[in-house]
This record gives sequence, structure tokens and C-alpha cells, in this order.
Amino acid sequence: MLVESAGLHAWLVGEDGVENEIRYPSPEYSSAAEALTDLVGDDPRVYWIYIGGDIELLNRAGVSTPMLAALFGCPVMPFECAPFCNGAQRVDERLAHSPLFAVAMGLALREVMP
Repeated sequence: MLVESAGLHAWLVGEDGVENEIRYPSPEYSSAAEALTDLVGDDPRVYWIYIGGDIELLNRAGVSTPMLAALFGCPVMPFECAPFCNGAQRVDERLAHSPLFAVAMGLALREVMP
């Protein structure tokens, strides 16, 4: 999940890659929670939720990380690219939480995932 000033972008990723995606705000959803519930469908088998970007915007939209954990019954973790470097590279704190940095890391991972 990526949170930025333009809104929420979320993807449901399974064994075969991206299975579903949503954007919020969107006319078909009255809330971010409704959009996320629609993302997983009728059989919500969510094992982890990763959030990148400006998480405070999500909180202001009325969706907290504890609420997501309770709703989907799984851990909610901040997505930070820096841990993937195993400490080999220092990343500026402002960049580690930047939506653009999260998107860049996601695009890079697409090239290494089968």
C-alpha cells in the first residue's frame, strides 16, 4: 500500500504477482476502509500488509495501522527500503519514508521477482 498526497494506492500481491489493485479516493468507494475491503474480495487471506509513503495521511483518513491489523487479521508493517540493504547503505531518513522511494523499490523488485 502506498499513501501519498494524491491518495491511496494498494495492491493485493499473490504467488503469481499482482492479483488486484485499488485507488482511493475513487467514486465507487465511500471510505478507504471500504476500498481496502473490496481489494481483498470475499476471501480475505491477507498475510502481511506493508505501508509505504506518508502513513500519517492514512491516519487522517480514519484508517490506522491497528485498525487494518484487526480488519484483516495480519501484521501491518511500514515499508522501508533501507532494511533491504542490510545496513550496507545509509539512506536519508526523509527518503526512507518517501512515497517515491517506495515506488522505486517496488519497480526494482519487479525485475528480480520471477
